[in-house]
Amino acid sequence: MQEADETYYPPKPEIEQQSKTNVNKSLMSLGLFILLFYFLIDDVQVLFLVVLILFIHEMGHFIAMKVFGYKGVNMFFIPLIGAMVTGEKDRISQSQRAIIVLAGPIPGVLIGCGIIAYAQTIGHTGAAIAGFMFLLINILNLLPLDPLDGGKLIETLFFASNAKIKQVFLITSVVIMVVAGVFFQMYLLAFFGLYMSLRIKMLKTLSELRKKISVYRIPLIRTYDELTDKEYWTIRKEYILSSKLNKMIDPNEYVESQFEDRIAISVRDVLITPIEKDISATGILFLLLLWAASLILPVLYALPYLAEIILKFS
Repeated sequence: MQEADETYYPPKPEIEQQSKTNVNKSLMSLGLFILLFYFLIDDVQVLFLVVLILFIHEMGHFIAMKVFGYKGVNMFFIPLIGAMVTGEKDRISQSQRAIIVLAGPIPGVLIGCGIIAYAQTIGHTGAAIAGFMFLLINILNLLPLDPLDGGKLIETLFFASNAKIKQVFLITSVVIMVVAGVFFQMYLLAFFGLYMSLRIKMLKTLSELRKKISVYRIPLIRTYDELTDKEYWTIRKEYILSSKLNKMIDPNEYVESQFEDRIAISVRDVLITPIEKDISATGILFLLLLWAASLILPVLYALPYLAEIILKFS
């Protein structure tokens, strides 16, 4: 007969969700982005246009996340990489996530097409170039690669809760970006691919940790609030051992350390956010058609005018 576990497990620490948007950090990241971009490009007009395009793109994500009740929604500009919006929510659905993903690139694609149509009407080459840049940045984001919006949409629709497939998808995306960047001499794309390769090691480490935790039969597709105290301290123990923190913290001693806030967040990151599958097969087909149309049709629309401009100045 199996003996009951009479070990006392202290209450797991609370994780205080960030509830406010940190405007100062957003402005600081924007300032650093502008500074480095200016030193590389030294063209104020191009710099202003790129920042405007990225801002409109990320505002789409930002507004959608706010509408769906995300907490601590923040926008950050990453020098040489782009920008991103972060936020927290315990439970999300496929439909919410798909809308958040598409809310970034689709407005930019529509704006780009509108600017090009206007430029054709008045014959303004500068406006046309601005429209092409809107299309370029947003269509690149629709490519089905991790972590671009197109890749996030594919992940959301088909394997959002499957860590192994996500890892394979990331590796494939990194290889494609690096090879394409070198082949087409788009070295910024290759650099971005190498930057994303850092996530491969992180995901591998996380996968190994989850494998160790699986022997305890703790369900990992859940929220932090759903963890029992025993489950928290069990995951914490394995995290401390795998992170080599046992030199500073005794993993078998169930006492909060001075680093407990950070450890609690790491324990939460081991969990897989539950995603409600609320999109039917018809809905998935519709979203895929919308994604494909947003990716292909603007290119077919803009290419003839782009070719005309190139011939004009050649």
